[in-house]
Amino acid sequence: MVTPREGDVGGELRFRLSKVLTAHAAVMAGLSIAHSLQMRGLRGTLLFAALGHAVPTLGEHVAINVLKELCHRVEPQAQDVPLAITLGWYPISYAAFAMV
Repeated sequence: MVTPREGDVGGELRFRLSKVLTAHAAVMAGLSIAHSLQMRGLRGTLLFAALGHAVPTLGEHVAINVLKELCHRVEPQAQDVPLAITLGWYPISYAAFAMV
């Protein structure tokens, strides 16, 4: 994880915000998975988790690395795709799926 430089007030704020955003995304994804396990069982949860993580992450990867349309500054990242973004798409897609 990249740490902010000393004296960089904006960098320190972005660094702390990245940590909070990633923690929030992880908690929300965990709650969505717990709800899915209770309502749909292990098989349905694993199937939706695979699709709910793979498709958005692939889309982000294409938009960032292939099309060069996005540039996220949230840390930590894997191949320029932030973990918070990957985890954040799951609760969004699961909530929409659960309402249908």
